[in-house]
Amino acid sequence: MSAGLYILSIDLGTSGPKVALVGPDGSTAASAARSVPIHRIPPDGAEQDPEEIWSAIRDATRAVVRAGGLSTEQIVGVSIASQFSSVVAVDREGRPLMNLILWMDGRGAPYARALHERRPEAGARWLDLHGVPPLPSGNDSLSHMLWVQHERPDVYERTHKFLEPMDFVAARLTGNPTANACTVFMMLLTDNRRLDSVQYADELVELSGVDREKVPDLVPVSSCVGTIRPDVARDLGLSSRARVFSGINDTQAVAVGTGAFQEGQGGINIGTTSQVLAHVPFKATDIEQAPPGSGGLLFLPWLAGSQAPSSNPRMRGGFLNLSLDTTRARMVRAILEGVAFNLRWLVPAVERFARHGFDHFRFAGGAARSDEWSQIVADVTNRPVLQLEDASHTINRATAFLAFERMGVVGLADLRELLRVRRSYEPRPETREVYDRLFEQFVAAFNQNRPLFEALTGAAVTGGASN
Repeated sequence: MSAGLYILSIDLGTSGPKVALVGPDGSTAASAARSVPIHRIPPDGAEQDPEEIWSAIRDATRAVVRAGGLSTEQIVGVSIASQFSSVVAVDREGRPLMNLILWMDGRGAPYARALHERRPEAGARWLDLHGVPPLPSGNDSLSHMLWVQHERPDVYERTHKFLEPMDFVAARLTGNPTANACTVFMMLLTDNRRLDSVQYADELVELSGVDREKVPDLVPVSSCVGTIRPDVARDLGLSSRARVFSGINDTQAVAVGTGAFQEGQGGINIGTTSQVLAHVPFKATDIEQAPPGSGGLLFLPWLAGSQAPSSNPRMRGGFLNLSLDTTRARMVRAILEGVAFNLRWLVPAVERFARHGFDHFRFAGGAARSDEWSQIVADVTNRPVLQLEDASHTINRATAFLAFERMGVVGLADLRELLRVRRSYEPRPETREVYDRLFEQFVAAFNQNRPLFEALTGAAVTGGASN
């Protein structure tokens, strides 16, 4: 390893960016976080201002550079990961033409469903070539682009490229609008049958109706897409010789940061959303002071709809079984348990897909800073949970590692430096019975309340429109 070198790692989450200076051993010289507001457009819209995103990244970067006390020559590169299934339309100068459409936005759903209705064979072709068809919920990037095409034709006409958030940031740094097979995955337009030669599939582009020239050209994953523009480098306090690397989405970054990209390993991440992570070597389509169980109180965590293992954009969250005995502490613990129950529900589907079980999970994300939540995840999933050290910067470390690997500074064997475990949590036998019983009711609550939430969500839309 080369001492004294650092990567400026940008982790752009839904709530805002975390920026860190990361060394080859995974250590951080400085870090800073900023928030970015979400603008909700009833009934199904969710957007963020790209200029607010850039301002937050700019502010956090300048703070980190000052706090790190490093020379500009020590910061040799910039790596980026972001939330995905989100797009922003930019002009030829890279200027945003409208707000970024977030992954939770469902306004493109009618156009996604129309693709299937117009061409009944389309779904099978998408599964064969790409692996994921357009989502009826509209929560994919293709659906967002179709919404712009149909509802904002003036913007669509002026759009030079649609970019995912990490590619927008890279383009802002370098002036080059590019993407890779990872970042454009949820645009659903690539042929993924050979991962060493992913390209846009002409057939899927034609089926979608999106103009090919409006999606970014593909470069190799983790490749250098340029150096920082001199004016941007001066503004950020960085060297214009610093290399900018093509980004990845945050789920892929967590898969690296937890080691879940290696066969047989499993990872769990809880941030704005939660995921169970695993690698498959094949293409397939298929708290507080309160007792465990929170006194029978259940929290339903689908505040913005459910995605997996049962997709329904109309599902919502809430507490079940409130009583006069319910305390604030029990409500807090029920929230943590509700997220863990959803992970437990998802684990068997991931294991079936991966064709192997997991004997433990590495835990990353902001939630992994909580000892109590780590223990709850272990108890609810009945698997040992390895709480990663400095878990909230897992994505920063992972993207920096990929940049260093591309530069030849580290190799795959050095990944162990990223996987340092702060503490291991074993499932406690005394919680098994209560969590098995509550999990059964958790799944039943989803199924039984689905018609109610669908009706209430529709009523809220109608009521909001008339005010």
